[in-house]
Amino acid sequence: MEQGGGIFLEQIKNMSNDKDRQEALLLVTNQLVSNREFAEKLHFFLRESLELLKMKDLREAMIFMNKYFKHVFASEHLNVWVPDGVY
Repeated sequence: MEQGGGIFLEQIKNMSNDKDRQEALLLVTNQLVSNREFAEKLHFFLRESLELLKMKDLREAMIFMNKYFKHVFASEHLNVWVPDGVY
């Protein structure tokens, strides 16, 4: 892993065109930001899923999911299918 970063930096240093260098660094920084956002959403989803497991009432669970999970998926609606006997 450490070697890969060194190779990437060597390639960046060897680029003669500043625009190419800027685009390569922009690609990496955008990926880091995207990974951070994904990790935050995943952490939130897992934390709220644990809260959801504590609920005994289906209606309460549906309201909870509609309120807290919609933004994780960037959606306006949240459809949930619950097998018989789960709640």
